[in-house]
Amino acid sequence: MTWASNSSPTGSSSRRRGSHERLLLAWGAAWTLAALVWLLIGAARATGAWRTETLTPAGAVAPAALSFDPAGDGLLLWGGNPYALQPPRPFDGSELRAANGIWGPAPGPPFTAIEQLQVYGHGRALLIGAEAVTAKGGTPPPGSIPCCGGYPGTVSRVQVLYADGLASGGFGPVKVLDQNGSPPESATDARGDAVVAWVHAGRYRVVERVAAGQFSAPLTLPGRVLAGDPFAVALDMRGKRVLAWIERRELYARTRTTHGGWGAATQVLRLPTPARPVPTIKLSAAIAPSGRVVLAWETASGCEACATVLRAGAARQAPDGHWRAFAFERSKIPQSAPGGAVQDGLAGIIPLVDSFGRVYLVWTGGLQGAPIVKLAELTAAGIGLWTPLSDSWVGAALDDAVAGPGGALLVSWFDVSHSTSGIGSVYASLRRGSGRFALAVKLTGENITGRSGLVGFQPLTGEALVVSGVIERGSTSLRISTEAGGSPP
Repeated sequence: MTWASNSSPTGSSSRRRGSHERLLLAWGAAWTLAALVWLLIGAARATGAWRTETLTPAGAVAPAALSFDPAGDGLLLWGGNPYALQPPRPFDGSELRAANGIWGPAPGPPFTAIEQLQVYGHGRALLIGAEAVTAKGGTPPPGSIPCCGGYPGTVSRVQVLYADGLASGGFGPVKVLDQNGSPPESATDARGDAVVAWVHAGRYRVVERVAAGQFSAPLTLPGRVLAGDPFAVALDMRGKRVLAWIERRELYARTRTTHGGWGAATQVLRLPTPARPVPTIKLSAAIAPSGRVVLAWETASGCEACATVLRAGAARQAPDGHWRAFAFERSKIPQSAPGGAVQDGLAGIIPLVDSFGRVYLVWTGGLQGAPIVKLAELTAAGIGLWTPLSDSWVGAALDDAVAGPGGALLVSWFDVSHSTSGIGSVYASLRRGSGRFALAVKLTGENITGRSGLVGFQPLTGEALVVSGVIERGSTSLRISTEAGGSPP
């Protein structure tokens, strides 16, 4: 493994260090000015106007999952307010979007903790997730906060579940992958192939299937796992799979090819020592069309009365199987800065593979002591200069990102300038083809709930969608913003 960064080596003498620091300051000032010019002059490739519509299903609070099949039919799952529903239940339902853009109600999901929804093929759907089971049996009451174990009614175990269904929203019986596991991580593709991983008795378990087939028997991988360690999975259309995890600041990966088993655990890199003992860590994985695996991570270390330190990096697998790692973010967000009080909510990084096979990284970074959403392309040579996407400059935290047809990319974030809870206005920036990103568009007002910038593309038309949960005058609704400026792929 080779470690590389965007920083030049530091000289050994004080004169060289001083010269180097002045050079860095000059370079930083020049780059900040260039970024500001980009934001003010900005989008070389214009996109169309955004159109907004509101859905008001009873008790809807925030979107949970959005997916489209190749025919253009989409399914949106949303989380509800358990006290607004009769009888009370944690999730209420879903909305179906026909290829012509018309929304309508659909049956609700069959379990609560949704990890992933994939609509694929000719109107099929796969739902993967988990459900807590109480010490007394059954699921916790809606609105309760399961805690602390050992008391009646609290969570004693987690079931790993899946269900097959239709793009129209109906799902068949719930099937159990593990009676006593952990919340899973999963990856699926447009054909319906899937890989699911979770922790069982201190070890990773993995199952796989091809489109609409049966999941394999769970495979337990060797090696102990600490509770709460972040992990991620990814797959590609040619059958390659990867499981990555972080254990005691070490990033490991196992890969599997179409005709082989899971390989040995490979140490990819050692993460920097965190500024605080227990940082928030986000880990993501993707596989490019070339078959090369990309792993991306970000940590946010902070405390109630201190600054939040953001660090991010990525690793890219070479054709010979070796890994090359790149560090590209180290910034500090003071508590007094706009968005600084959000702390752990600032951690977030997503790798994107566009339809041309190029790999991009989107993450929450820092600029002049405030959080900002950044994007950069990752190549074999490393990571290029980052592009600022959030035009407010301060108080922006990544929410969601997705690649679409014709090279399109869509990124959403929320404004945390005046928030201590990760709630704020939703923004989005869109790229069509190989052009630049359009200037950011503010899609909602100030009263936004939870994870509220869920994004997607309609595959036939290239229409971009951003779904937000909104509270207005005491009532909740789903706000759907669409931009249809792209031509069909």
